Amino acid sequence: MYYSERKVEISNVPSVSFILFAVALCFFCGLNGSKASADPNEVLYNTVVEGLRENIAKLTSATLVSHEESMGYGPWKGRTEKREQQLWWKEGKLAATNKWESITTDENGQIKKNSDARIMTWNGKDFRIKDIKKNISEKVDMALLNKPRYHWGDNYLNDIGWQGPGLISGVLSKPLATEPGKHYWSTEDGKDGSRLIKHEFRNSRTGQVGRRYYDVTKGCGLVRDENYASPTQLQARTTIQYTQVSGGSWFPVDVNVVSFNIQNGEIIHKRKIEIDLAKSAFNNPKAIPEDIFELQIGPNTEVSDFRWFGIRILYPPSVNPIIIESSVACAWLLLSVVIVVCVFGTMIWILKSRRTSVHH
Repeated sequence: MYYSERKVEISNVPSVSFILFAVALCFFCGLNGSKASADPNEVLYNTVVEGLRENIAKLTSATLVSHEESMGYGPWKGRTEKREQQLWWKEGKLAATNKWESITTDENGQIKKNSDARIMTWNGKDFRIKDIKKNISEKVDMALLNKPRYHWGDNYLNDIGWQGPGLISGVLSKPLATEPGKHYWSTEDGKDGSRLIKHEFRNSRTGQVGRRYYDVTKGCGLVRDENYASPTQLQARTTIQYTQVSGGSWFPVDVNVVSFNIQNGEIIHKRKIEIDLAKSAFNNPKAIPEDIFELQIGPNTEVSDFRWFGIRILYPPSVNPIIIESSVACAWLLLSVVIVVCVFGTMIWILKSRRTSVHH
C-alpha cells in the first residue's frame, strides 16, 4: 500500500516559514547550485535520504539487548508473546540469540506457556541457525545456508530497517511501481517543538493513505509511521524514540506498534520493543567476543545443509562434524575435477578427430 512509483507534487501553497526551512535544509545538507532540485518536494526527499544515510554510517558495530512484548485484544485476546534478544554486529557479521515465551489463555481461563530459544550467526560465508535446548540430551536441529534468512523478529537491526530496506530506511530504496498514487512532502512542527519532514502517499486505487514523519534533529530518523484504510480511518501506527549513542548516531531504542480494527477503531494488537541501554554497547568492537560469529556443530545435532545450490542434505547426529564442515569444499573440489576431466577429454577427442580426418 505504502510504496509505489514516486510521483511528487506540492500538497499546498508553501508558507514563508516553509520556504525558509526548505532553504535552511538545503544549506544544511549541502544541496546548492546544480545539486539542488527546483521542486521543494525533491529538496525534502533528498534531505531525508542524505541525513538518514549519514546517520546510519556513524554506527559501525553494536552489542544490543532488547526486550519485546506483543499482545492481542478483542477477538485476538488471550495470547501474549515475550522475547529477549541479544545481538552482536560488526564488519557486516552478525550473531543473535532469541528466547521466546508464549502465554495463551483459553475460554476457561486455563493458562498455557510455551518457550523456545535459538541462536543464529552470519560470518560472511555461511548463515547458521541452531535450536537451544534446556536438556542437553535432546536432539538439536541446525541449518546451514549460503545467505542470511531472517524471519520477523529474529534480528532487531533488520526489523527496524537499520540493515537493508525496512521500516526506517525504506525511503532509501527507489520504490517499485506496484500501486498507483502520488507522494507529497511537507514540513510540520512536532509536539515537542521538533521540526519534522512529512511524507504522505495517497493510493488512488484503494483510497489508502500512508504518512511518515522524519525528525531532522535526530539524523532524519523515522519517528512516526501511520497507515490509514481511508484518509481518516487509522489502521496502524508505529512510533519510534531515539537516543544519541557513542559515535554520534541517533539510534532507535523504543518501538511501539499499535493496530486498530478499521470497523470500530478498537485496538486489536500491540507490540513494544525496548533496547536495554545498560547492557548494550555502540561503536565498541572490543565488547564483541572474537568467536561469537562462528557457530560450531555440537554433539547430538541433526544438520540440514542447504549450502549446495539450495539442495537439502540431511546429516544425522551420528555424522562427524568435520565431514559436514568440509562437505561443500569437497563437493566443489570434486566438481572442479570433473570439469577439468571433461575439458581435457573433449580436447583430446577433437585432436583425434582432426588427425583422423587428415589421414583420410
